[in-house]
Amino acid sequence: MTSPPNQLVCLAVHGRTLLEVAEANDVKLPSGCRMGMCGSDPVYIVEGSENLSPVSRDEQDTLTRLGLPLGWRMACSAKVQGPVVASQTSLEEASTAEPLGPPAFQVDKGVQDVVIVGNGVAGATAADYIRRYHPDCNVTIVARETYHFYNRMAVSKLIHGGTDLDQITLMPQTWYQERRIECLLGSEVVRIDRARSMVVTDRRRMLHYDRLLLAMGSGSFIPPIPGWGISGTFALRNIDDALGLRDYALFQSCQEAVVVGGGLLGLEAGHALTSLGLHVTVLVSNSSVLQRQLDPECAALLLQILRDLRIEVLLNTELTGILGEDKVEAVDLGGGRVLKCDLILATVGVRPVVDIAIDAALDVNRGVVVDDELRTSDSAIYAVGDLAEHRETLYGIWPASVEQAKIAAANLLGDHQSYQGTTPVTQLKLQGVELVSLGDFNATEDDQVIQLIDPEERRYRLLVLNQGRIKGAILLGYPQEATAVVRAAKDGLDMSSYVEDLKAGRWDVISG
Repeated sequence: MTSPPNQLVCLAVHGRTLLEVAEANDVKLPSGCRMGMCGSDPVYIVEGSENLSPVSRDEQDTLTRLGLPLGWRMACSAKVQGPVVASQTSLEEASTAEPLGPPAFQVDKGVQDVVIVGNGVAGATAADYIRRYHPDCNVTIVARETYHFYNRMAVSKLIHGGTDLDQITLMPQTWYQERRIECLLGSEVVRIDRARSMVVTDRRRMLHYDRLLLAMGSGSFIPPIPGWGISGTFALRNIDDALGLRDYALFQSCQEAVVVGGGLLGLEAGHALTSLGLHVTVLVSNSSVLQRQLDPECAALLLQILRDLRIEVLLNTELTGILGEDKVEAVDLGGGRVLKCDLILATVGVRPVVDIAIDAALDVNRGVVVDDELRTSDSAIYAVGDLAEHRETLYGIWPASVEQAKIAAANLLGDHQSYQGTTPVTQLKLQGVELVSLGDFNATEDDQVIQLIDPEERRYRLLVLNQGRIKGAILLGYPQEATAVVRAAKDGLDMSSYVEDLKAGRWDVISG
């Protein structure tokens, strides 16, 4: 990879992404999901675009949302296959949103007022597509937080101070202005008046809607822990949570931290706390870390890696109480076990934000119940993202929020697209750890399993095939192969002809 005149010239390994090449040559690029979805790392390709891997659907969705014209790529998705000249420039060069061309459906011009509750990836994506389909309607976003749309997947990076707010902000104020989207920051919808098609905010503003889209997301779930709420107890869901946690750890000179929960967020936040110099102990109530994403063999390898990163993990351990009068001094683990600490972070799960939906008498189970067109029990109200329960499933992942938002944006304007679900893809984002899990890796007798373990290098590959197609996969330590596997799974690629190569470890056959 090369860059513009008087800038860095470097060699690139064939098949590595532009982001990986930049990082290998000490060029700092913001990074987030590393799967082309969040939009943290756009670069402009000055020359050699034909020497990059094709644009995936996820990457194209992100480029569209950012308003970036032809020639831009997401550095984490574009793989180098020849000489490339790339330039890191500001998103201020992004174009304004252009209509997507004539929609394939008849836009209902009677829809003039659209209100979106929530400014996360679901709400922002929906707003963008609504504007593109219908340049003339009024689009208003009501956002509880005081920040414009940012990369929620990267909030743990704020803890150790290596990332600032600008680096995780994905949509600056100009993005909303250029698209004529009114965004009411720091405001909360407190009531939906379905009879009058109005929403009421906490600032006593009443907003009329022809269509209402609920995209409030989810909030941290805090189990009933005796002592919770004293100084030094934290949850982590948004920017303010991360900044408050960091400030407390620094200003209180904390030395020992306990993280409750061994999921993705808990491990990423725990690693961030080690970067502040704290010793971190993660409490996991079951027998392995990332139990939803990993099988026991891969979980055991990851446990070894975490110990090398100075993260101690206590399996089959419950937090039964918090000790301390005014602030955290220790945790009670039951059975007479007490662990001293200065700070506690709970990351045991999330709950959809459904209060206003319940008050409005919409159908709510665990989340707001939606049909295949993402309509709620009220035909004028749609729901997407973390709070939407589709076919008894709450996805709670970025790709599902994007796909649902695109479909709901079209449907609330008159289309009838059907949402059929999203293959879950999750990634652990720790320095030096490349871990991706997708789909359902629990094999049945009808599935074909390919499993390769390299215990010395702490690398692992698992592929579960059903009728030749990828049903689930886990890859630890194989970033290039992981990218190819994710794409093959999403595209429904028939892997039957590759089985013998895959068994022999030649996974480059699908790297393309």
